[in-house]
Amino acid sequence: MASFNQPVVALGADPASLPAGFVLAPTASGKGEWTNTSTYIFYPAPALAGGMHYYVSINPSLTSTSGAPMESETGWAFDTTMPRLVSGTPYDGTENVRLDTAVQLDFSYSMDKTSVEANFSLQTSDGTAVDGNTGWNDTSTTFTFTPTVLLERDSSYTAILGSGTAALGGTPLGNQIQQSWHTVSELAITGSIPPEGGTKAQYEGVGLILSSYVDASEMKDFLTFDPEVPGFGTWLDEGSLTLYANGQFDPDTNYSLTVSPELTDLWGSKLGQPYTLHFRTDSLNASVQFPYIADSAFLTTEDTGILALVTNTPSIPISVGTLTIEDLVKYRIQIIMKIVKTSSLRMPFRGPSILRRRSIRPPR
Repeated sequence: MASFNQPVVALGADPASLPAGFVLAPTASGKGEWTNTSTYIFYPAPALAGGMHYYVSINPSLTSTSGAPMESETGWAFDTTMPRLVSGTPYDGTENVRLDTAVQLDFSYSMDKTSVEANFSLQTSDGTAVDGNTGWNDTSTTFTFTPTVLLERDSSYTAILGSGTAALGGTPLGNQIQQSWHTVSELAITGSIPPEGGTKAQYEGVGLILSSYVDASEMKDFLTFDPEVPGFGTWLDEGSLTLYANGQFDPDTNYSLTVSPELTDLWGSKLGQPYTLHFRTDSLNASVQFPYIADSAFLTTEDTGILALVTNTPSIPISVGTLTIEDLVKYRIQIIMKIVKTSSLRMPFRGPSILRRRSIRPPR
């Protein structure tokens, strides 16, 4: 795009009769237009070639609508980026790839669709090409290949993109690219968290490490806890293929988890034999919590103790002392000011007016 400091073309002029604002070297096909009286834009079609150095030469015959010639014909230069593969999924070296996976390639540049499709292939370990359908996004920067049949279990595949693959402007990638990965095997449980006979940490679930993907929403029909775990639910961490079961486990308790042999993965492979995990839950952490809003509590003469929520704490040392009325009043003022100071961070505060409305009286 080039913008000039004076009008160059008249409003309403026939676009076909207007001069070009500039030309590119090397020459590029496309369409140029004046979007207003002083701005000229060139739209390359197809896209400019990648990895090229272009020079923009201003049209020396341009004059303003008042007849003033060009004072300077200085142009400018720019370089286009080389096309490259930004990312491809499944990633190279990935294990436990789904059987219904699609290959996706993301490019830095709009690509020549025909060139990419002609240079791409998904192959088995023996070099057999996999049939599939291709697709693109609107900007021709993302290519998708979806196999027409499920991939084989426990098998290696390689996605290959030939060196002749070209961008929309015709610039080739220059190097062959290939990414290999391995699919899931038949369904099996390969480990657990905690391990057999281990201890489950507080507030953590029980994990079963799988060899394939399952529908986590259907697991209640296949998992049994003894003793029963109220409100248990499941979720699958697809990154580690770990099925987690969470619920209301009692502390210091021996549990067993039995998995039905009918447990089936997403593509019909069954576990085939029951799986049992024995574990124990950890003790609750020792803690003492006082259910009071402030850091002090006022008790009547009828109170015989202080309320507290105590867990795994056999004894608490307590000392008793006295406080004068004057010190109590000062202490209460300090508490109120501390609360007011904290509240002022969240809402407007008019200082002494609050204290005037809330007179502080010592207890009788």
